Amino acid sequence: MGEQGKMVVIQGNNDKYTILAQDLVQRYEIPFKFEYKETEDGPEVYVHNRYIGGYADLIKEIEDTIGGYGDSGF
Repeated sequence: MGEQGKMVVIQGNNDKYTILAQDLVQRYEIPFKFEYKETEDGPEVYVHNRYIGGYADLIKEIEDTIGGYGDSGF
């Protein structure tokens, strides 16, 4: 699977929430790509090329999808 096939892209620096976002997707074995970017308020997260928000939004997206309520279909 090439870089374009990554379902989650996390953009950010080495702040606490960017690191937590990376740890979260690794825990669920979700393919992701990290891109370094200076951000002020934590990571910027994209799922299937759609901006979903930051770390808290990533948690909600994963819970909704794994719980069967989301339609993103990781």
